[in-house]
Amino acid sequence: MKCYIYASLFTALLLAVVVIALSVEWFSFYSNALSDLGRMENGYIAVAFNGVVASSGIVMILFSQTKLLRLERFKRVLIGLAGFFLNLIGVYPEDYHSIHFYVSVVFFLLLIVYILLHAAWRSLKGYILSGLLIVSLALWIAHFTVRYPPGAAIPELFTLVSALATITLDSQYYCAYRR
Repeated sequence: MKCYIYASLFTALLLAVVVIALSVEWFSFYSNALSDLGRMENGYIAVAFNGVVASSGIVMILFSQTKLLRLERFKRVLIGLAGFFLNLIGVYPEDYHSIHFYVSVVFFLLLIVYILLHAAWRSLKGYILSGLLIVSLALWIAHFTVRYPPGAAIPELFTLVSALATITLDSQYYCAYRR
């Protein structure tokens, strides 16, 4: 049971982001990016959102340096770097324009590479992750090329949920491996 604490924390933090988004009447998953919630003009909503995002990054770094020690170094480094960049997304909200954009792009690219490594498994789990990866990539390509959806929240959430599924699989692997 202890093995799933990080996956549970990620789930709780992701749910916190969704609850914050749902509590703001102007926010639309279709038209906005999740980072719109972190703009300083949004007051306490921005503080809560950026705090959750920065905390999630720290949890990812801790996860990569504790629970993933038995996995390949490359995967640990990817998750640790993704956590670092996620933390930077919370530290440099959308008000910082290009810094925020590039930090966000690197974060999501690291997650996609992490999922890609796991999608290479020749098993049902690998095929499921491959499907999640294909949908994530299709959403991002559609967003950046034809601006559909116009906001990035849908590709962001789908990629985050896909990464959460992958992290949960890593937690399962860790639990099975340590017995």
